[in-house]
Parts: sequence; C-alpha cells; structure tokens
Amino acid sequence: MADQQPRHISHDLYTASEKLLQDAKTSYPHKAGRGDVREDIFRDFLAKRLPVTVAATKGHIADSNGRITSEMDIILFDPLARLVLGEGPRSQKVLPVECVHAVIEVRTKLNRAAIADVADKVSEIATLNRYYRATHVASFLGFDGDEFRMAAPSTRNTAQALPILTYLVGFDGNTAATIQRELDSYQPAIEGILKIGDYYGGRSGDAIAVSSLEHFSLSVLITSLLGHLLNFVTYRTLATPALERYLSCLRAATDSKDESE
Repeated sequence: MADQQPRHISHDLYTASEKLLQDAKTSYPHKAGRGDVREDIFRDFLAKRLPVTVAATKGHIADSNGRITSEMDIILFDPLARLVLGEGPRSQKVLPVECVHAVIEVRTKLNRAAIADVADKVSEIATLNRYYRATHVASFLGFDGDEFRMAAPSTRNTAQALPILTYLVGFDGNTAATIQRELDSYQPAIEGILKIGDYYGGRSGDAIAVSSLEHFSLSVLITSLLGHLLNFVTYRTLATPALERYLSCLRAATDSKDESE
C-alpha cells in the first residue's frame, strides 16, 4: 500500500501536467494577453496543491531599506506573517521579503531571452535585505550564540540563511538539449526550469542538469518546491520576520510628511 501512494501522487501530477497544457491551449486563443492567462492557470494549479501555510500571488517584493523589485509572476509567501505594504493594478501586492519563500516566473516560451530575464529577477531579489528575530523556541533550545545569530540575526542581513529560490516554467519553447546549452553558457542562479510535459532542469551544485521526463517533469518541480517550503517551516520555529522594521519606516515617513506640511 505504501508503494502505491507515491505512484498515485506521481500519476495525479502526470494528469495535471497534461491538463495544464490543454487549458493553456483552449482558454485564450489570442496571442495578446496569453502570458497573463498562463500565469493564472499555473498559479491556480499551485494553490490547490500548496500547504495551507503558503499562499501565491502576483506582485512585488520589498525590504525595510526601501528597495522594491519589479513585478514577479508568482510569489509564494507565508500568509500568516505577511504585511501588505501596498497594492497595485489587478490586486498586485507588495510584500515584505521576510515572508517570501520562492518565486516562479511563467513564460509562454522557454529560450535564452526568458532565461536572461529571470536571471535579472534573481539579481533583483538578491539585493533585498532580510531581518528576523529569535523566537521563544529558539531561546529555549539555546540557539542564542554566534551560530544562530549568523543564521537569523535581528539586525543583520540574512540573505544566505535560507535563500528565496526562483523557478522558471514554460508551456512551450526550445528543446531540452538547446536549453541545456543555454544554461551552461549563461549559468543563471535559478533553482529549476520546467517545460511542462517535456523536461525539467534542477540545480546540482553550480550546474543545472536538464532531463527529458515528459509529463513526469512537473512532479520533479513540485518535489523540489515542497522540500524548500519544508525548510522554511523548520526555520520559522527558530526565527520570525522582523516586520516591526517596516512599521518604523512607515511611521518615519508619516512623521516626515507631517513636518513638511
């Protein structure tokens, strides 16, 4: 019985992969706006399979030092720790970087231009500073020495403590061999690349190895993503986002405006 469960899950994702491609072909026949619809299709697919402690939205990511990214297609974040800093067109949220787990960029076609664009998004995210404070659990376990402060300090940048991973998903595009050559030459700092129904490339050290797995490729991406989300669950028992930093910034901005008036 235990052997049947993984097979059932894998088969479910195989079927879901087929349905994603079919929905992408039939839901919006016109070229204009096709990209947005495919983002919505993949976001809805994820929403049905993510843990209840993870939410998905389109929007921007900001830090407490005032930096803000360009628009991200799908931001996976902790809805319990979020602090919506603003809302743009089509309900695009601006979220603090501390509550963000991962980013997924969706493209109609996978090619060198798509890889380069997502690499730029990764660079944007890397400029954001994250700040956490120790939880009572962490103090109880004795994680209050130098090692813990380096992993989750309250006043220092924690970008290396638990990285925000970025994935690239496409509904069409270049072959696995071509994408492998593009990745080898460009070496983008992305965690994985998926062409739905065809192949998946996952990071192994400094390289990304692309494998042609047809519709099983989707299950490999989901496995990678869920593993990363579980790391965040563990991390949250030791540290919690220092969102009060944003409140201090907002108060300072309000006080400055009052003084100018």
